[in-house]
Amino acid sequence: MDPRLLRTFSAVITHGSFSYAARELGYTQSAASRQTASPEGELGVELVCRRPLGPTQAGARLMDHVASILLRINATWPRSSCGSTPHARRSGE
Repeated sequence: MDPRLLRTFSAVITHGSFSYAARELGYTQSAASRQTASPEGELGVELVCRRPLGPTQAGARLMDHVASILLRINATWPRSSCGSTPHARRSGE
């Protein structure tokens, strides 16, 4: 799963708002909404109740671990000078 999606999910739950999370991350509100829906589709489980906005049971379980997951990702792949986290290399590169 893309770490940016986890960051967006975490910001949405932390702020209780797609708009505030988007502003913090430099996204549009619709991008934050799509980025939150993406892991839901990938995992096949709803993570966020939209009205009222908050985590589902599965979302709350993910929130219990998201900070440590992101910390481990950042420790493993420090940001490059370009500001992005490298992805796994394709064969032949």
